[in-house]
Amino acid sequence: MNMDLVDFFLESKTVHLSMKEVKTWLDQYWERYKFYRDHWSCRFCPTDLTLPCLCDKPDPEYLFIWIYELLYDIQRFHKHERYFEKEMLEYDQIMYSEVDLKIWTYRNENLGLNTFDSFNHDYLDYDFHDAEKANLRVFGPNKLMLDTIVNIMREQLGRTGDRVVEHEIYIKREDFRNTVRFVQVFNELFFRRKILPERLEEYYNILMSDEE
Repeated sequence: MNMDLVDFFLESKTVHLSMKEVKTWLDQYWERYKFYRDHWSCRFCPTDLTLPCLCDKPDPEYLFIWIYELLYDIQRFHKHERYFEKEMLEYDQIMYSEVDLKIWTYRNENLGLNTFDSFNHDYLDYDFHDAEKANLRVFGPNKLMLDTIVNIMREQLGRTGDRVVEHEIYIKREDFRNTVRFVQVFNELFFRRKILPERLEEYYNILMSDEE
């Protein structure tokens, strides 16, 4: 994706990127991102750097900031890919040993329950006819239309209707093959097979206490 911001929006409504392309793009536009992040404000919104653009079609510079930060986030997740490759190789060797699986699950509990707890929801929870082959979606219309805080703010300003965002950005699933598999395996062991029942009970108790 070595292109200017304007070219990016004009070239295609749907873009599928490799993580190598993402890293190159982030490095290339780092200075521009810092400049916009420090100086951007929408000419049509009563907003500032701490608030989103509330226009029907969000300001291009704000979209750039948002897209940059979303891609930066997915890059941080990708840094675990090599670790997960090692963990999945070990899992394949111990998958029939209950004791070893308990140790494996316990060791990865923080990653599974905290760092990657919403990974599937954030990147793979969208309509696709073959979920096992779906690329990771980092940007698309529903991320704006389902933003409750933005909708409330828009209503307060008397702005109605859905926000218009025509573009989607996907990351190639192959670049996250070990991450995706790790999340699936961990959730299967921890939540469905309940391989660590005491830890699972503690997890649900914490969730319930947070809701009170």
